[in-house]
Amino acid sequence: MIEQKNKNNRRNSEYDSFINSDGYSEIELGISDAPGSAKKQRTEPARSSVAPKSKKKSNKEDKNANYYLLLSASICVVIIFLCSFLTLVIKDKEYSENEKRYLAQKPLFSFSALADGSFTKDVESYLSDQFAGRSLLVRTRTAIDIFAGKKEINGIYIGKKHRLFEKPNKYDEKEISETVKSINELKNNNQKIRTFFTLVPDSSYILKDYLPNNVILPDQSKQIKTIYSKLNKSIKTIDVCTPLKNAGEPERLYYKTDHHWTTSAAQIALEPIAKQMGVNISKTAFKTFAVSNKFKGTLAASSGLFNANDLIEITYPESKQEYYVEYVDEEKKSASVFDYNKLNTKNQYEVFFGGNFAQIDIETTVKSDKVLMVIKDSYANCFVPMLTDYYSEIVMLDPRYFQGSIEDVIKKEGVTDILWLYNLNTFLADSSIRTLSE
Repeated sequence: MIEQKNKNNRRNSEYDSFINSDGYSEIELGISDAPGSAKKQRTEPARSSVAPKSKKKSNKEDKNANYYLLLSASICVVIIFLCSFLTLVIKDKEYSENEKRYLAQKPLFSFSALADGSFTKDVESYLSDQFAGRSLLVRTRTAIDIFAGKKEINGIYIGKKHRLFEKPNKYDEKEISETVKSINELKNNNQKIRTFFTLVPDSSYILKDYLPNNVILPDQSKQIKTIYSKLNKSIKTIDVCTPLKNAGEPERLYYKTDHHWTTSAAQIALEPIAKQMGVNISKTAFKTFAVSNKFKGTLAASSGLFNANDLIEITYPESKQEYYVEYVDEEKKSASVFDYNKLNTKNQYEVFFGGNFAQIDIETTVKSDKVLMVIKDSYANCFVPMLTDYYSEIVMLDPRYFQGSIEDVIKKEGVTDILWLYNLNTFLADSSIRTLSE
């Protein structure tokens, strides 16, 4: 009897040892080491004596996060306030050397402008252009866009080997028809004047292998042929797409950072143009030399990418012919077609004639009865210096700036030949051509 009681006490003692102070068995908590017993997963979370410490740690982390958030917000507010203050006190800039464009100026207030919304838009443009630290913000945004994998920034394609490409303008059939109509009308009004027409493709056509992957653009040679087909039959068209496409070292034909062709490309185009115009260049020796190897052009400025430098070369006939250059509207003269002072500015392409002007007259000592008028965009600026040995006078007209009567200029200067020389992309968007025949 006593022995049986002792056995029962031992069983009760063993059972109690499996029960912890919370009322859960050690087997249920998965801590039993009894031979042959399987450990079970916890059916209830065990109470821990360290819970208060975890809570204290979490509160500390939340405080740190709030501190850094507040600090970041404060820095942003200070930067914005500082930039806004500097924007108000610093003198407004008229021209951006980096972007190569004129900046918006402080608009004049009027109730009519406020009513039609133009004043608000002008203020937005003004603040955007004159905001202090704008150049840094543009470069920062560009870096973020590239990191995000963007192939296009501000209408500029980011190509291979640091090459940038201008996004081609849309070919609008109606707009082109109106432009061509004006060109034909000018020819009809001047039947006796020999007229030649040349459109130059841009770098995205000649150097398409350098475009970003999966970027497919329209065939510019087909667009040029379509435009040629619309011209008056008495206007002689000149193909420069083929010689440029077949040229060796195509990388030398266009700048990496600018939308212009190089002097090397212009010299290749000179041969078919001169041949069609009846100019013999076979006996002319041309001199070429570099004037800058640190050129960063308009595409770099527009995109904010300044990773590459370009080489600028000038080419001209090596002869004893003399000439002088007259800038008609500006009423000034020069003894050279090159403005070397522009090499000290960011827009170094303006070394050719100092930039674009409404009308430039080049008077030469060449004994010839031929007077050439070049109706052009900036692509002609590096091309025209190679023609100074063949005409007694060359008149350059840029429709984008010219406000006078082209008929008056033709009669006054005794023009015998007209050469249209445009880059296709500019031609597609230049509505000013239509005003020439008015």
